[in-house]
Amino acid sequence: MKRNALNIIFGVVIGALFIWLSLRNVAIDEFVDIFGEIRLGWVFPYLFIAFGSIVLRAERWRLLMQKEEMPPGRLNVNSAVALGMMVNYAIPRLGEVSRAAYVARKEKISTSNIFGTVVLERIVDLVTMMLLLLIVLLFTATDSQTLRSLFGDETVNLLRIFYDPVNAILLLTGLIISLLFGYRILKHLLSAANREKARSSRFRSLIVTFVEGLISIRYIKNWPWFLLLTALMWLCYILMSYLPFFAFSLPGIYGLGFGDAIAVTAIASIGVVLPSPGGIGTYHYFVKQTLLVLCAVPAATGLAYAVVTHGAMMIVIFTTSMILLVANQVVGRRKRAV
Repeated sequence: MKRNALNIIFGVVIGALFIWLSLRNVAIDEFVDIFGEIRLGWVFPYLFIAFGSIVLRAERWRLLMQKEEMPPGRLNVNSAVALGMMVNYAIPRLGEVSRAAYVARKEKISTSNIFGTVVLERIVDLVTMMLLLLIVLLFTATDSQTLRSLFGDETVNLLRIFYDPVNAILLLTGLIISLLFGYRILKHLLSAANREKARSSRFRSLIVTFVEGLISIRYIKNWPWFLLLTALMWLCYILMSYLPFFAFSLPGIYGLGFGDAIAVTAIASIGVVLPSPGGIGTYHYFVKQTLLVLCAVPAATGLAYAVVTHGAMMIVIFTTSMILLVANQVVGRRKRAV
């Protein structure tokens, strides 16, 4: 309970700091006036794509649980994903634990094993995000002044060491070796722990099942489908950045296109990763800065865009969560009644 309270306080402080950074140098009157000019034609396709991103994430996560003789039901997994996203708006990172616990309770399987698959899924997302971010930085933010405007002086100074190709290659090689070495260690620990599982303590048993979930990627039977789901999910995220451009007439006035949507998605994902409740403040700051620095969109317009897209996604998540959770409850009652 105390830890959750600390997470909430820390998340609120982070969110408040980035809200202040987002509002700094923004003309409030201009910001408010922009909302009266928003076009609403993008709303319905946006809602459809946002819902699709939740379904794709759930289906991909389900692939990581294929080791079970009877994989978790799709309704349970979709409900859990939506629930986890909703919980993250209150307590950062608790959503991952919540969705693992939800599936485990519904399917009567180990919570620690399911949580291991959640961690693995987040690692896959982090790698994808880093690759996308690297591509964006290589093609759109090549000079140090642009990077400083986006991420701040301290971050750029820290990364200067990797401007040298030799250092960059050494870092990449080290990361690959570390991942492979870590994977082999996990497999070795799992093999050794399984031999003693029958006489092990409850805590050790939890560790074993967590590691089993963490390396569940080796049980994927259809790799092309897993990679396609990942690509489609990120395509949805990019489209969710692209469609609202038209709400603010950004393509016509500033010439924004699909490539700019990729940049917004990649850099905004940093704000989503930071421990702010639901990305509040952090998402808004990185979106505003990306549009301002890379696309020359005024700060007030960029902030309005961030507020609208963040609010739209929040509505989708809360609505989808309520519908799926109620539907799952009704289906469960009918099954018990039979």
